[in-house]
Amino acid sequence: LAPGGIQVIADTHAEIFVNGKPLGTLLARRSLSLTVEQDRVKRWDLTGFLQPGKNVLAVQAANYDHFASAGINVLGYRVEPGGIYRTLVLDGKARVSTTSSEGWQRPEFDDRSWIPAVPKPYPALIAAPDFSQGRLSWIER
Repeated sequence: LAPGGIQVIADTHAEIFVNGKPLGTLLARRSLSLTVEQDRVKRWDLTGFLQPGKNVLAVQAANYDHFASAGINVLGYRVEPGGIYRTLVLDGKARVSTTSSEGWQRPEFDDRSWIPAVPKPYPALIAAPDFSQGRLSWIER
């Protein structure tokens, strides 16, 4: 399989799983500090986590602001032969639930009872990453 990875931006807290295995945690509350804002952007290498066929990225997200939903932004990349980086976006199949069930992080989990994720505009400008240069996105304030 081609090497690849993901970048995740989260509002407060996100735990990321690939094919049922824990990948990492992102924890940073939105603030006016650019230092804290950059802590809300993380990148992970997926190379050792991917398998031939179907792969599942599962995210458990929370927003500690009781009046807001848990927002995340996920962007993937794949490195093709010759070192060419290809950006991958969600395929429209992302689904969400306010409760978790046993095994929800695994590829075989049936999420048909969950509702489709809804894209929403973000109040700040997010600069695009350049994965080939190792540069993550950043949040403009």
